[in-house]
Amino acid sequence: MPVQSLQVDLEQMSAAGIEAAKSAMDLNYVELPLLKEMTRIHGKGKPSKNGGHKWMESFKIGEHSTPTARRTGYEKLNLSFSNVLANMNLDIAEIVFPVGISAKEIDENSGPTKAMDLAAERTDLVMNRAMRDFEQHMLVGGVPEWDDFYSLNGIEEPDGFLEAGAPGTQSNIVGGFSKATYASLPGANNQSFDVNNAFNTLGLLGLQTLNTRIRTRSKNTRKGCVIASENCFNNYKRTLQTNEYYQVATGKESLDGVNMNLQVGGQMMQPSTYLGEYTATGSRISAVALDLASLYFMWSKTSHRDGNFKLTKFESIGNGFDVFVAQILVRGQLWAKNFGSSGVLLNAETF
Repeated sequence: MPVQSLQVDLEQMSAAGIEAAKSAMDLNYVELPLLKEMTRIHGKGKPSKNGGHKWMESFKIGEHSTPTARRTGYEKLNLSFSNVLANMNLDIAEIVFPVGISAKEIDENSGPTKAMDLAAERTDLVMNRAMRDFEQHMLVGGVPEWDDFYSLNGIEEPDGFLEAGAPGTQSNIVGGFSKATYASLPGANNQSFDVNNAFNTLGLLGLQTLNTRIRTRSKNTRKGCVIASENCFNNYKRTLQTNEYYQVATGKESLDGVNMNLQVGGQMMQPSTYLGEYTATGSRISAVALDLASLYFMWSKTSHRDGNFKLTKFESIGNGFDVFVAQILVRGQLWAKNFGSSGVLLNAETF
């Protein structure tokens, strides 16, 4: 194959792969509410920081000075100051998903259109896998090769962000920041409520309690996101169903007792298959209530490398191989400015 002709094929395949990556759907497809909500609230690939190998977040952990009461105006100021910052140092994680096509396959799929179709199909397959792995690891952890990325699941992961214990009892260490050391601070521990496998009795109370605790520890800029397992979602629907009321105005409308848009504290509840399917060694996280203004994924983005599922062009790998490879890059880290405005609902799978 002439060099110029091959170059044209690679450019066309890259364009087809990039276009296919926008849809990313195959027979393994499931909804990815966390990724969707982060994109909706922050924008695609945002928030982001420039590259590097480590990022730091500083938490204000105490009072900087002591006030002095003024009665005569001659009181001496108390000039005792203290350092009020504790750092969370997070290593930036990176994972790459390759998409490969051999020169033989290009020849067998004669013509640029066939090669483009092949590139599109494989890119679609790999991109969907990359997004599913991201969502699964963020929600429940334990996805192979994703060990360098933090997870929300602080029960299965000792450095996970959200724990099952009540505020004040949590002990995970995230990026060197000990949640136990500063447990008395409202923002250092996440909220939690255990339904104890009795949703009919405690489920609604648990969601109400979480919502109250989160609201009282959030700024008015809170950006809520509630994701539940399929069972928890159905249990919530079942609890509310006894109070549903249907009204037909003209006699021509259709009644739909299933398609109910569930909300928690004004935030849409969305189901996720991953929360109900992972192997739990202790309490199961059945729902997460996140404040995406203070807990989210921070993407790594520079002028040359975009960590938000960026697909590179197909290029020859050389070294005697007639194989052309594109890469899908995920780079960044789970990030928190405050843990107290997010929480977990535990063991809510059984009605």
